[in-house]
Amino acid sequence: MGSLWIRGLLALVGLGSSMTAAFSVDGKTTTPTAAVATVQPRTGAPDYYWLRVFFYASPLAADDLSKATEGRIESMRAKWSAVMQLTVDKGSTVWQVDLALPGHSCTVAESDGDAKKAVQTFGFDGTRLRLAGKGSHLCAMKFMGLPDQTFTWNVDVELPVVAFRR
Repeated sequence: MGSLWIRGLLALVGLGSSMTAAFSVDGKTTTPTAAVATVQPRTGAPDYYWLRVFFYASPLAADDLSKATEGRIESMRAKWSAVMQLTVDKGSTVWQVDLALPGHSCTVAESDGDAKKAVQTFGFDGTRLRLAGKGSHLCAMKFMGLPDQTFTWNVDVELPVVAFRR
């Protein structure tokens, strides 16, 4: 029974599931090997929810694996190497895509039309996510006194999704 439980955890974080991912900002690339997907209602927008995929550079520790099965990923937040956040409505339309890498974040798709270009394959049945997308986006940062940054992504994941809990 213990090994079945461990295999289930590995599938949850993308190690036993189908996963390839690469992200970059201004040429600095990360290629994560593990992922955890969570879902939660979007604050202030009752007809929408946030679907977040946290990507990690290395396999998760046993304690983190245990917490991930319950959707409690607070302790792992500092360890991520990329986060892709999708704003989705109850009809499963993706309306916005945000991408974060340590020290950098950007909305790479600001509308449902942009989101279809950023995420070419999207399927979410409430418990399982199928997500594939490849693209590039120049994020205007000059208004903040920073140089513009180019974000790229190439993601192909299929994994379980757990409800986010604190």
